[in-house]
Amino acid sequence: MTTEGVLVQILKTTASPLDKWAFTTNAADAPVRAALKLGRTDDSYWQALRLSVKMLPAGTAKPMIAAIMAEKGEFDVSEESVSMDVAGRLIIWAQAEGLLSSDGVAVESETALV
Repeated sequence: MTTEGVLVQILKTTASPLDKWAFTTNAADAPVRAALKLGRTDDSYWQALRLSVKMLPAGTAKPMIAAIMAEKGEFDVSEESVSMDVAGRLIIWAQAEGLLSSDGVAVESETALV
């Protein structure tokens, strides 16, 4: 036991994709999460999180955002428009994969949004 000096302990932990999407304050990802829950049912936040995790398991939309910005060019994009575009593409992708119905409601099945 010491009475002098500084004791430092470091804890390293990895956040799950759900944690990353639920608690992100990243300027690129938070608007995507918000856009995904627009116009959804009462459990829209949970559905948006589950969709985000299923479609982007790395916990970020940054690669998709970068691809869209490169596709559109730097001059005719805004953060809000890119976020809405990413959300729209994710919804279309999820519908094609059978994760969402055509009206945007999560499909209940074993392979649906877990």
